[in-house]
Amino acid sequence: MAYVSARFELYKRLMQVLERPVTIRRLSSATGLLRCLDLPYMATLSCPKSKSNERGWFHASSVGELEVLWPVVEKWALAKSQREVVLTIFSASAERAVKRLSDDLIAKGVTVSFCGFSPWEGNWQTSIRTLRPDFLVTAKYEAWPELWSALRRENVPLFIIGATVRKSLSVVRSVCRILGEELPKLVLLPADDSSVPDLEASFPSASVFPCGEPRWDRVQARSADGNSRARELVEYVASAPRPWGIFGSAWEEDIMFWGRTLGASAGTVWIVPHKVDSEHVRKISELLKSAGLEPVRTSALTQELALNGKSGICLLVDEMGFLLELYSKADWAFVGGGYGKGVHSTIEPALHGIPIGIGPKGSGQFPEIRELQRTGQLKVLEDREALSVWAGDLTTFPHPSVELWKSQAQARLGATEKVIRILESFGP
Repeated sequence: MAYVSARFELYKRLMQVLERPVTIRRLSSATGLLRCLDLPYMATLSCPKSKSNERGWFHASSVGELEVLWPVVEKWALAKSQREVVLTIFSASAERAVKRLSDDLIAKGVTVSFCGFSPWEGNWQTSIRTLRPDFLVTAKYEAWPELWSALRRENVPLFIIGATVRKSLSVVRSVCRILGEELPKLVLLPADDSSVPDLEASFPSASVFPCGEPRWDRVQARSADGNSRARELVEYVASAPRPWGIFGSAWEEDIMFWGRTLGASAGTVWIVPHKVDSEHVRKISELLKSAGLEPVRTSALTQELALNGKSGICLLVDEMGFLLELYSKADWAFVGGGYGKGVHSTIEPALHGIPIGIGPKGSGQFPEIRELQRTGQLKVLEDREALSVWAGDLTTFPHPSVELWKSQAQARLGATEKVIRILESFGP
């Protein structure tokens, strides 16, 4: 499939004309689809690269994959002064996040050679020749036939963090074979040992090194930062009855699944919606009332409205930015999305050693969920009977396995260091 122009090439032409950051639009002549993706912060492209410098290209499909790459980018870029970074994304969902990462790196003195959307398929080779990276790192399932063939032609190794034998990788391998293209130098970094045999069988010429999941390091680093508003809220309700349960990234489907079981929960329940726009919060609030609860919105909480001494509290968090800190104060957690679009990240609550419940949708896609199931920390609640059993066990707090689960979480840290060592072992 041919495209009129890559965003990369369009950006360069417009920069030459306007000499300032511009809005990028990408256009597919094959489909007639105009995707308007505004990127006013696009970094000025500085392609020239000193022979003594290293340039790493880090590419994420969307915001979830960027979270995987984030600690690796930071640690690699800051380890030596003569290192430059290229940051690209495919989905607009990661636009704000990649800008934040770029800004953080620049503030620490790192050269960000390019930050923005990736090329279209059909334009990777031009971009690789222009940017001349020493390697390209991506996460999980992001793969394109022309990208792989271009990397091979330009002799640029490809590192895939969290690799498994996903459909996308298998399809790209097959397409390259059909087209008579050799595969690039592949270094596959699965999260655990269980994926190694399948990867070695599917990609016999690749180097495979299980490294763990860098997102554990990312969550640990974020949790150390804290949040003043979260601390303030916790102080206001410090005497609220235990156990405290956190509904993280909650959707309406999650509240409907729990129904009256939620209303019968002992202690204090914090509901943290995935979206905090007024309409979404209103719907969540109505569902909570139907479940027999009287939600109190945290935006209305001040010290004078402290809830100390009251019982049966339901706090509806209609603010953003401190779910991770709330998990650290919880006795149990339910992570939303598993009865709708797909379950959200379970690493944040798992780090604090608390029992976790989730819905089934998307649960099979994450190695950490399988690991947390194996240790007994996480339960996939397939039906209301499973919910009833799991919820009934939450009255004992803290859970007797909390310290064990905390130590297991600490043992999962360090994946970033392993990835960096492998990157450097294949370096220029």
